[in-house]
Amino acid sequence: MKQWVMMILWAAGSVLPLCAGENPIPAEHQAILKGEWTPTKEQTDKALAAAIALVRQTAAQPAGTSPAEKYHVEGAKKIGEGMTTYAVQFTGQIRKGRKVISCSFFPTAEFKYFTNWKELSVVVEDGGYGFWQVDYDPETGKCGELQINGMG
Repeated sequence: MKQWVMMILWAAGSVLPLCAGENPIPAEHQAILKGEWTPTKEQTDKALAAAIALVRQTAAQPAGTSPAEKYHVEGAKKIGEGMTTYAVQFTGQIRKGRKVISCSFFPTAEFKYFTNWKELSVVVEDGGYGFWQVDYDPETGKCGELQINGMG
């Protein structure tokens, strides 16, 4: 019997439903890598839903006045618009004595350069909003700050 869990995401005053098992990044574009600990599929599903919610929340914020604030909000909007074009790697890390799931996103168009992405971390120092990261705390169910790579 198939079970459904409905998560409600709040962004810009509207309710955005996201059903467990229904997310914009298909399972074949997700990988759990070896880290300091190994998260479960259930934990990574929750991490992904929380990361998507954080992107939507960030995109709905006022852009601010500094170039960095504007880049952050505009980057989140671009990420949200192209969410189906990303792959994600989940890695269990210990940060300040707490277990977190490091979620690292990159465009599926880059598969040709990262042929072993399901085994090795994809690390890119620039690349703009095509490459972004979020740490998720499975104990609290919350994400840290959305990190978007610079344009380089």
